Amino acid sequence: MAMPPSAAAPSARRAVLFAFAQRYFSFALQLGTSVILARLLTPQETGIFSLAATAVAIGAIVREFGIGDYLVSQKELTPEKIRAAFTVTVAVAWIIALVIALAAYPLAALYNEPGVAQVMHILCLNFMLLPLGATTMALLVKELKFDTVFVIQAGSALVGAAVTVACALNGLSYTSPAWGSVASIVSTFVLLLLLQPHATRLRPGLRDLREVLKFGGTNTMSRMVEGVSTRADDFIISGMLGFHSSGILSKSNSLNAGFYTFFASAVVSVASPLLARARHAGHEIADDYGRVTLQIALVQWLFFGTMGICAQEIILLLFGEAWSEAIPILQIGAIQGLIYAPFMLCTPVLTAYGAMNAQLRINLVFGVTLACCLMVGAMHSLVAAASLSVLAHIVRLMLLAKAAKALCGISTFKIVKRMGMTATIAVGAAAATFLARLLAQSLGWPLVLNLGISVACGTLVCASMAIVLGHPAGSELKRILRRPGRPTNT
Repeated sequence: MAMPPSAAAPSARRAVLFAFAQRYFSFALQLGTSVILARLLTPQETGIFSLAATAVAIGAIVREFGIGDYLVSQKELTPEKIRAAFTVTVAVAWIIALVIALAAYPLAALYNEPGVAQVMHILCLNFMLLPLGATTMALLVKELKFDTVFVIQAGSALVGAAVTVACALNGLSYTSPAWGSVASIVSTFVLLLLLQPHATRLRPGLRDLREVLKFGGTNTMSRMVEGVSTRADDFIISGMLGFHSSGILSKSNSLNAGFYTFFASAVVSVASPLLARARHAGHEIADDYGRVTLQIALVQWLFFGTMGICAQEIILLLFGEAWSEAIPILQIGAIQGLIYAPFMLCTPVLTAYGAMNAQLRINLVFGVTLACCLMVGAMHSLVAAASLSVLAHIVRLMLLAKAAKALCGISTFKIVKRMGMTATIAVGAAAATFLARLLAQSLGWPLVLNLGISVACGTLVCASMAIVLGHPAGSELKRILRRPGRPTNT
């Protein structure tokens, strides 16, 4: 991701490479863990954990209290501001841990499943440990030290995956992922102590506390509304269609979310501090914003196009016949991913410019719209609920684009008009994927070979067309091919 030299640190491109390396490692690890758990846990058990984890995830939004965004957005970050941020992080996290522990019982009673409370109580341990290193991690991101972040997060992910699988093999059922999550957080803190011993010795402070609380309050309200909205499907589907259906939806969503969690989040984690620097320096970002959006869109269309075409092979190969109901849900999610592509950087722009109130309004509208779509759809079937939810996401994207244009003059719709070449390349890659899949099926090849050939053909055609047609993504690819293993500086 290139930004103006004056707006970006010398290590910007290196930061992007390490951010992607960490996300891809975590994605591969999570996918492997999910494949194993699909054969050790039933959809019912997966649904129980998913509901409990969703409830805790909403609490996690409050626990974060926007501290990471606050630290990233500050032009001048003083020791007093860091101490105030640390104070708020610890206080809020421990209060939320207590609230979740108490709320676990009524939620379990509401769904008539005691396992929900059991999982929530285990996950509460994360809230006691996370704040001790959260401020240090946010500072590493602000300083673009993604090589250190890579080591810490990759190491903790590896420990978490190993503990999760070990627990499942020993019959701990739906609590296995919860214990794995706790192990991952413990590992994060231990690695921070080893790699950043001085930075982890933060002291509480009250100076600048009001500024932190003001920023964090609005940010948290916005993120909480967004979190409740995006996770509403677990609550609504579990209540209306049962834990089996919510387990199916959860497994499909985990694959769809893979792109956002491990690709998009890598872009956003680097884009937010770079956009904030550009804003503070008074630099124009429209051209770089448009170029990076085209690069992201091409990768996103390749990913979700392949996922939609090969949904059957992906589900059956990774999870087995017991999860075949997830195939149409995965395809619907792929359609949503294709629509989302041009809007990927809207939220980082709003965050970099401190537009928390705008995000809050957008997420409120989105939350109400999504809940209505899900409830109407769930009256008919899981597929209907997933299909109608796409409409709510379209509403959110339109509002985000409008807010970004009002804030800094960036028109997402003008960028969409420039995406003819990107669309052409994506269609060519999809055609290659589809034809390769048909050929493999006609030859009776096994699923793994069928999927591998399809993905390889689509990716090869996409990369070749991007280079030949002079797409921005092709330029980045040629840069990497010219200097393998040597990340260049911006």
